[in-house]
Amino acid sequence: MTLLGVRPRTFPSDDGNCFSVCVSGAKHKEYKVCNFGYENIQHLFTKGLKWPVKVTIIGEWTAIINDERIPETYYRDTYCQICCPEDLLPEPQRAHLDREVRRGRRIKLPNGWVKCECRAVAAVQGFPQEIDA
Repeated sequence: MTLLGVRPRTFPSDDGNCFSVCVSGAKHKEYKVCNFGYENIQHLFTKGLKWPVKVTIIGEWTAIINDERIPETYYRDTYCQICCPEDLLPEPQRAHLDREVRRGRRIKLPNGWVKCECRAVAAVQGFPQEIDA
């Protein structure tokens, strides 16, 4: 699981940490889930969802939650751009990432994953300004 500081107040949440699941009888023991946030799945367990949760393996180490018991509003419309290999991203998402790279807002790493270009900003009278970090 990733360790982003996410504390949703309402569910389903658009933000959340990535996580992995163990899949019995599959080629590998563990798969990264790229269409669901950890906080959302935990919330569903508190509301009565029980294991096992159905998944679909979509790549060598990648899976998606695909369970009819879960309301559609809990599923992400896009895959995690960090956890999901680029070749498994839906075409609109790949095109968006390509535009972001060409705009200089992201950099493409040798393994094909895209990393956000981060820069420090400070809010001054309600408007963000870049600062030297």
